[in-house]
Amino acid sequence: MLKTLKWVYDLGVRQERVRIAGHLQMRLSHLHDNRQVVEDMLRENANLKKPNKANAERLKFKLEVENKVSELINELFIDQNGQWVPGNPIMFPDDNHKGEI
Repeated sequence: MLKTLKWVYDLGVRQERVRIAGHLQMRLSHLHDNRQVVEDMLRENANLKKPNKANAERLKFKLEVENKVSELINELFIDQNGQWVPGNPIMFPDDNHKGEI
């Protein structure tokens, strides 16, 4: 019975890792799309006769924040060799927990 309980716990942990990884990858994709939109808005603002400085500063700040979030998410999924690992374990990187809480 204890082995079954440990197996169920490990299964739950693995499922949570997959869920978190999927959520972060989806967020990264949205950030990439949003970054392109913000860059287009900045270009359009720069092409105006009277560029709106407040709007440009807000967009630049938003772009910097999105870049930093993207960097942080990429750090979670890129291994030492620089390769993208889609199922990289986030909660227990060593996977030494073996059912322990």
